[in-house]
Amino acid sequence: MNLDFSTTFIITCLITGTISLATFLFSFSRKENHHFIWAAMAGALFSVSFFLANFRDIIPDFFSIILFNLFCVLAQLSYCELYCRLLSVFPRRRILLLLLPLFQVTAFIWYTYYEPSFAARVIILNIVILITCIFIVSVLIKGAEKSQLRMHIFASTPFMIMGIIGIYRITLFMVAHNVGAPSFTSPANILINLVYLMSAVWATLSAIFLISYRLQHTLAETARHDSLTSVLNRRAMRESFKREIALSMRSGDPLSLIISDIDFFKKINDTYGHVTGDAVLLHTVNVFKKCIRTTDLLARYGGEEFAFVLPKTDRANARHLGERLRAAVKNTPFEYGPESIAITCSFGIASFNPEHDDYEGLIQRADSALYEAKKNGRDRVISLL
Repeated sequence: MNLDFSTTFIITCLITGTISLATFLFSFSRKENHHFIWAAMAGALFSVSFFLANFRDIIPDFFSIILFNLFCVLAQLSYCELYCRLLSVFPRRRILLLLLPLFQVTAFIWYTYYEPSFAARVIILNIVILITCIFIVSVLIKGAEKSQLRMHIFASTPFMIMGIIGIYRITLFMVAHNVGAPSFTSPANILINLVYLMSAVWATLSAIFLISYRLQHTLAETARHDSLTSVLNRRAMRESFKREIALSMRSGDPLSLIISDIDFFKKINDTYGHVTGDAVLLHTVNVFKKCIRTTDLLARYGGEEFAFVLPKTDRANARHLGERLRAAVKNTPFEYGPESIAITCSFGIASFNPEHDDYEGLIQRADSALYEAKKNGRDRVISLL
């Protein structure tokens, strides 16, 4: 059975174009989806470029050669911009990539109209493609967190394939100087262009998957964190604390909990307003963060209440940390214009006892300790056995 490659190319281009159009429209559905527009643009440019290439020798060379290759380069640059923006990675060399289309178009006009050379065009295009592929792969791999590495490798693979093809074609045409322009329907050209086109489809779909995955991850993280202070919220703290209790019971390591309350916070709100009250909360959280370890968990437990989950920390060390936190807050007033707002906190501490404690019991003991601290004058640390 003979396969009509021209029809296959057109159908594949239409499929890629349809995916790109749907992605483009989806990018406007929510603000968080704006990255999709770059994936849509890249897929559309690849689709149009190969559609033009399919009509080589039928339409003018400006469309089937100049624009075809320019759109391929612009598609690659769209992926560069997508992954830089998505991963918030902006290398200085990214600016130099903007010169590639100008260089490529100038060279292609020269080697198409003034000094026609198919080999020169192939070498130039594949050098440009190879540069962009190396850039994209480096951004994806360097910008990957450990939990996302497989997804990033999957997204990098089509660009690795394009880069390998680019190296092969550069080597072939630099070594074999007498290689002429093959027919678009030659087996080698069909295979290479099909691989390129399928890699473009793969790149577009993997970009969509990666954006979706990161959006889901962002939404999940947002659901776990307090919107004002960005520390864990009460629900996330409850889940994390229960895991730490289970680990403590298995390992025998100590575990402590501190619950803190900003003293007279209602007075701050009533005197200076809720906007200033929110600023005081952020200020206090920043002071807290400077005192705790990376392994400690900080959560907003209530309006002006915060909880500290302290793995591998016994009662004595938890009390020592509580005193450090109290002193740090007291010695770091909040600057409010020309005046300073003095802030103090009370702290209640409870350490986990596997023989009779559970989550609720430990919370209750820390809360009772906090109540005692406030009852006895505030700005103090109380720990209960």
